[in-house]
Amino acid sequence: MDCKPDYRKELERIPQQSRETRYERTVRFWPTHTGVPALQPPAGTRLDSFESGKAVLTLPVRKELKQQHGFVHGGVVSYLADNALTYAGGSVLGDSVTSEYKINYLRPALGDTLIARASVLSAGRKQAVCQCEVVALHQDEERMVAFAQGTINRVGARE
Repeated sequence: MDCKPDYRKELERIPQQSRETRYERTVRFWPTHTGVPALQPPAGTRLDSFESGKAVLTLPVRKELKQQHGFVHGGVVSYLADNALTYAGGSVLGDSVTSEYKINYLRPALGDTLIARASVLSAGRKQAVCQCEVVALHQDEERMVAFAQGTINRVGARE
């Protein structure tokens, strides 16, 4: 039996107010009742390479990162791709955020380590378009499991 309180019941007790206020309360409430901090990166994620126009992130695969079919959850693969894209773009732009990205899952992520390799395709003063390959490493053999492309924007960039 799960002894954690049902957050939906708690939310129902909050008076009907603006959506923003309800959202803010939900965000504050969620981590305290689930025990999971919001948007915490998977433990063990490493930035292995960071140079102009390129970035490499690695993540050792653990049981907690797998979904019900035994391969790494798509959200973890997506997390790696998004962050590798932003590091690559940030290497030429400075402080940056992802403004959009798309990911194609090519096959189940099976292996001992995930590696996300991102590079800048084109960059200007305020924005960079980047690509990322996510591969699964198993016994020194790499298999591409996802491909992503994204637009990275410099924070505070103004005309």
